[in-house]
Amino acid sequence: MTKRQLLEFIEYISLGLTAWGAIAGSISQDYAYAVIPLTLTVGLIIINQQRSRKLIQHQEDTLEELQESRQPLNSGNSDQIEQLRQNQLQRIDLINKRVSQIDAATQQVNSSFQAQQKHLDDLNQRLARFDNFTQGINTAQLQIEKLTKNQQQSLNIINQRLTQIDVLTKQVNNIIERQSVQNQQIPENQAGSKNIDAFREQFNLVNQQIKQLQDNQQQGVNIINQRWAQIEGFAQQVNLTKQQVEQLQQTQRQSITAINQRFSQLDTAMQQLNNNQNQNITSPSQSINIDALNQLTELLNRTQQQVAELERNQQQNIAAINQRLIRLDESTHNLTNLITQQIEKLQTNQQLNVTALSNGFNQQIEELRKNQQEISKIINSELSQIKNAIAENKNIIVKPSLPPSNQSQQAQSSGTISIPTPPEKSTQPEANKTQLQPNQKQPTQQNTNPPLVKKPPNQTNLIPPTPKQINQYTQADSIQVLKEHTDLVLSVAFSPQGTLLASGSQDKTIIIWNLLKQEYITLTGHNEAVNSVAFSPDSQILASCSDDNTIKFWNAENGLEINTLIGHQDKVFGIAFSPDGRTLASCSKDKTVKLWSVDAGREIETLRGHADEVLCVTFSGDGEIIASGAGRSDKTIKIWHLEQHKFLTLTRHMDDVTTVACSPNGKIFASGSWDTTIKLWNFETGKELTSLEGHSDYIYAVAFSPSGKILASGSRDKTVKLWLVDTGGELQTFAGHEDWVYTVAFSADGKILASGSGDKNILLIPINDVSSTGKRQGYQMRIRAND
Repeated sequence: MTKRQLLEFIEYISLGLTAWGAIAGSISQDYAYAVIPLTLTVGLIIINQQRSRKLIQHQEDTLEELQESRQPLNSGNSDQIEQLRQNQLQRIDLINKRVSQIDAATQQVNSSFQAQQKHLDDLNQRLARFDNFTQGINTAQLQIEKLTKNQQQSLNIINQRLTQIDVLTKQVNNIIERQSVQNQQIPENQAGSKNIDAFREQFNLVNQQIKQLQDNQQQGVNIINQRWAQIEGFAQQVNLTKQQVEQLQQTQRQSITAINQRFSQLDTAMQQLNNNQNQNITSPSQSINIDALNQLTELLNRTQQQVAELERNQQQNIAAINQRLIRLDESTHNLTNLITQQIEKLQTNQQLNVTALSNGFNQQIEELRKNQQEISKIINSELSQIKNAIAENKNIIVKPSLPPSNQSQQAQSSGTISIPTPPEKSTQPEANKTQLQPNQKQPTQQNTNPPLVKKPPNQTNLIPPTPKQINQYTQADSIQVLKEHTDLVLSVAFSPQGTLLASGSQDKTIIIWNLLKQEYITLTGHNEAVNSVAFSPDSQILASCSDDNTIKFWNAENGLEINTLIGHQDKVFGIAFSPDGRTLASCSKDKTVKLWSVDAGREIETLRGHADEVLCVTFSGDGEIIASGAGRSDKTIKIWHLEQHKFLTLTRHMDDVTTVACSPNGKIFASGSWDTTIKLWNFETGKELTSLEGHSDYIYAVAFSPSGKILASGSRDKTVKLWLVDTGGELQTFAGHEDWVYTVAFSADGKILASGSGDKNILLIPINDVSSTGKRQGYQMRIRAND
């Protein structure tokens, strides 16, 4: 195949590729498919142009040679030569015309490239506007999230207010129900019933208003959720459009890069053709190929048509993109205005709703409080009339009297029992006594008059608990088992009068057992475990403390709640009444010991000195000294001299001090610890008197008998032990519990020992036959309560 034939074959292939590229570019919108074949065709045209020029130059040279060689020829040959020359000049003009057309096509391609670059700049500007709009959408989303957060906070406040109103509603309903029962028994009290009915109607109206406000608030939340869903959908559309524009921009850049590469190749080819113009002239005998020039002209015309078609397609695509961008700009503007209006409207509605709710709740709660106080006064007066009528007419409420044996035993305990005299005061230097906190007040002076039981005006439990028969009562070897608690029994205490036993449990309840009538009442009011219970010296008040950080006073006779003391910042572990009954001491996990006025129901002072949680507390016999024990990192006992504002620290225990108890004579106290030892101390000097060892595990409780000669202890080893105080000898061991023993207490006559355990039972152990010889009697009994 000659060079001419190869060029013709390449030209036909380029024409086919150009047509295929035009079709592919119009379908896929990628102009690279048309530009590449077009560039190749233009290159071939330029090559043929250079070749044609060389042929023309060669022909002219040949003609000059012919003229010089054929001057002797006749005139006929000269005419033929002239005619041939004219034809040759015409073809040269035709070739020059085609070259001009190629230059015009090149300029047209350059103009198209400039228009394409301008279109890319326009797209970049549109994308910048899209970025700004995206930032606006993000700002709107942040505003909506902030508004939603504020809305949630408002809802939480409303829920808290509604919870308070629900609690108040329950209390009022209970009052109304109890008042209705009392009104049925006493038809004369009609005024109170009318007031209650009016209050009930008012309260129902308030509930309807609150429900309506809740519905309005929920509607506002639903509107916010709907707008949020619309914004999310529009954001997805914007992101999709942005991706498409970025893809189109990337494709356009690729096309421009390909066009630039082809133009670079075309420029390089033109330079090479210009450099090699005079080197590729054929021999003088070669004739001009007119057919090749015609084919080149036809190829150029086709190329021009393809370029025009590509420009039309490009203009259509640009117009479609512009229309879509205009529609997107309009949607963006409309959505921005809509979001701004909705946010402003929601903010205004939220502010109005919160203001209305706050004002309405404050007014309604104030009205409810006033109405509750009025109803409480009415009910208190009516209850007093009911009690007086019942006491006068039916003689139902009769205060039980002590058995003669108990009274004689109490008289004997108060007058004739000898109490061991403690040793001389310790020679320990006064430097070991630490000053109390400067902001502490001097304790209340001792007063022998019993405190009055006062009911606060906000008392809610107006109906006393109903007594129940002890139906889970078991006797075995004279040991009685009380089974009513559903969880650990943490504390037991006998009343000084001897007929009542109180117990506190992990089940959040307190039970007052009337051992004479074989009845009990259950007190509910604490929200967490009840850690300790204690009777006042006159047996009228029962105090309790709990893990809910509160202390409560109860009427020991009928179980009504008298008052609630709030002041500790953490769980309250122990309480103790002063000998005069006017002061209550409490200890807490917040590392403090607090003193409270029983009459006023308020805090007197706070004792600070322990480094960790305070687990137990007790008063001395004269009420002027307090002993407290701490656990965890502290493990010390502190003796607080209230009048001197000093305290003494005892560090003989090696583990948590869990219990302390004062002897009846008030001069010594006992302490029990997790180090399995019991120690006896002089209350005033802090001198250790003796140490008792016998338990095999933690000690949780100690208690003195009324005579002061016997000490009882309860331990994690599931046993209760009795000890002689004078000699420190072990008397007896009781192994009747099936779990850890948390608490022990003696009855007023000293003949019964009560113990509470993790097995949920309370054992009443008779100790009439306790020997005074100091020998162990070997009481190894196991008592199982009826299931």
